[in-house]
Amino acid sequence: MADFLTAVNKTLEYEGGLVDNPRDPGGLTNFGIALKFHPELTDADIRNMTRTRAIGIYRQQYWLDLYDRIQSQVLANLLFDFSVTSGVHRAVQTLQGAIFLHNGPAFDGVFGPATLQAANAADQSRLIAEFATSRIEFYVKIDKLEFDHSWFGRTFKAFL
Repeated sequence: MADFLTAVNKTLEYEGGLVDNPRDPGGLTNFGIALKFHPELTDADIRNMTRTRAIGIYRQQYWLDLYDRIQSQVLANLLFDFSVTSGVHRAVQTLQGAIFLHNGPAFDGVFGPATLQAANAADQSRLIAEFATSRIEFYVKIDKLEFDHSWFGRTFKAFL
């Protein structure tokens, strides 16, 4: 079964420290928690963010309860990290596409029992390769993505 702390620690290898890069679509960010995407937080909340608080936000907003029941830690790492960079809905839709190789039912972006069962029943090597490839394809399609090199690298780092 997948372990949240393993996944979040992999993500935090890339998400650390206070950043306020005007070319970053997230704007003011600390530990990967971006003010633009967290309207419940203030500028001061971001500036004073601790690793512990960031982990709590990641657990609450990006790690769905059923992720704990994913049998492959590598798949859970990839899914969680993609949820962080691109949103939970997009990450789950991409996983659903990889599970059914784009020929299945409508991909609703909801990680429910059916998606969990299908993910766990799939050939893990094929599913992970397809999901990682689809994730990279998504990044490539983003216009003017300045940070793509780190997003590509972290996709493959999930395998380690």
